[in-house]
Amino acid sequence: MGAADVISELGSCCTTRGFKFSGTNGQFTRDFTGGFQSIIIATTQYENDIVAEIHLGIRHERIENMIYGLTKGLKEFESNSHTILTSMGRLLGKRFHRYTCQEAADILIAKTDLVALLDSHGWYFLNQITDLNQLHELFNTFSDYNNQLFYNDYLRAIKGLTIARLLDFNSYQELKNQYKMRLKQGNYPKSYRSSYNALVLLLDNYCEN
Repeated sequence: MGAADVISELGSCCTTRGFKFSGTNGQFTRDFTGGFQSIIIATTQYENDIVAEIHLGIRHERIENMIYGLTKGLKEFESNSHTILTSMGRLLGKRFHRYTCQEAADILIAKTDLVALLDSHGWYFLNQITDLNQLHELFNTFSDYNNQLFYNDYLRAIKGLTIARLLDFNSYQELKNQYKMRLKQGNYPKSYRSSYNALVLLLDNYCEN
């Protein structure tokens, strides 16, 4: 038994819903107009077992095309960048939720659990973040639950602000100052804050074609 077996069996939970295996990194994607939904089965091989963790996310082309140059991400990953990507554990409000597999029976137990969690949390979350209005609420409402879904406050700031500006929300002016303060409190390097200020200048002058 290897990581490929774990990915294949757990991935069948996705392929029955129209997801396709990307061929790398345990990623399964399903296209929609303007981007794709993503489920990633991340595996780590240990001496006697394989540990799998599920991540769910989405790519909105419009947003990523505007801000990827400011994300500090590598050029080769640009076409596959996610607007948001979070773990199943965080969706459940936990630090993590992982599957440890030593034999085929463990994979089947993990699959049963994953099916249940996708039905109770996963599919709703993916549908929620496909809608830009709901994505705006997720990024730009600072509840304890929403906050723990994000790994990086800088990426949340530049993406959340871009979403607000694209939707022309009245909250844009308030949010740009709020995010600026959060980055300052987070002690982000000057280069990050300079990139954020450059984005604000871009968005202040943004005009829809």
